[in-house]
Order: sequence, then structure tokens, then C-alpha cells
Amino acid sequence: MPVLTTLILTEPIRKTQIRRRNFKDLNSKLVETGADKIRLDLQERNLSSETEIDQFCNELILRIQNQITETVPYRKPAAFAKPWWNKNISDPIHNERQLKREWRNARTQQSWDDLTAAIKTKKKLIFTAKRAHWRSTVHEAASSGKGIWGIAKWARQKCHIPPEPAQMPNLQWNGR
Repeated sequence: MPVLTTLILTEPIRKTQIRRRNFKDLNSKLVETGADKIRLDLQERNLSSETEIDQFCNELILRIQNQITETVPYRKPAAFAKPWWNKNISDPIHNERQLKREWRNARTQQSWDDLTAAIKTKKKLIFTAKRAHWRSTVHEAASSGKGIWGIAKWARQKCHIPPEPAQMPNLQWNGR
């Protein structure tokens, strides 16, 4: 007797990425004009009571948030982005690439020693960043209500199993 399984998926399967702002590409002229308007408004007001100060602070927060939405574009998410990547890793990678170019051009022992030291530093920083990210992910899962159970299930069922090797699908020619 055949069994019919119906899946009703209301939530998206993929995790939606958080849209982040790209502050490197902000429109600095619009920011300066907005800041000048805020300065003039602050000079014109006579803030003497606590409620006036609170009201101005709330207005200031709204104005800054509006200015951010007007002047700072969103980043384009990259498919190859890693969650553990940060600026502390980018600088040694750029340094290592520069030293690799220098070694290719010079082929001296000094340039080779500099390159190997840069590679070692880069690998160590990547390892520590990955470890810190893993620990923070586990901590976040442990502190959330359901996250630790997903880790426990993985640990019970799959942590000791080696990853499955890649397999080629059966080749078919002319439908055979």
C-alpha cells in the first residue's frame, strides 16, 4: 500500500541573510549637510528641562536613523563570504600576497623567510578566528532554547561518521 507524504512549508528553507549597510560607500556630503542642520537646530533650541532634552534626544535618534537610510547603501551579500572572516584576517592575507609577489620577483632567501613567516601568521589567525566563531556559535546555541538540542542530535548521530565521499551519478546515453 503506497504512502502519501505531504509537506506544507510555510517558512523559507534557506536562512535569510541580514541586510547590512556599507558605510565605506556613504555619501559624505549629504552626511555633512545633515550634521550641519542638526548643529543649527541644537544651537537654536533652549534645552532647559529634562523633558525637552529627552524629546530632543528622541528626535536626534530619528534624524540620525533617517540620515543613515538616505546616505548609506546596503551591502551586496557575497556567496563566498565566511561568517568568521574579519579585518584582522584581511590584513595578513594582503601582506602574504604582497610578500609572495616579492618572492616571485626576487627569489632570495630573505624574501622566502618573510613569506613563510607571513603564511604561518595567516594560518594561525584563520585557525583562531574559526575556533572563536565555533565557540560563539555553540554558546549561542546553548543559550537559545532549541539550539543545543540540534547540536546534541548531531553529536549522537553523525559526529563520529566520516563525511560521505563524492559520487558520480550513473551516466545515461539516449535515455539508457
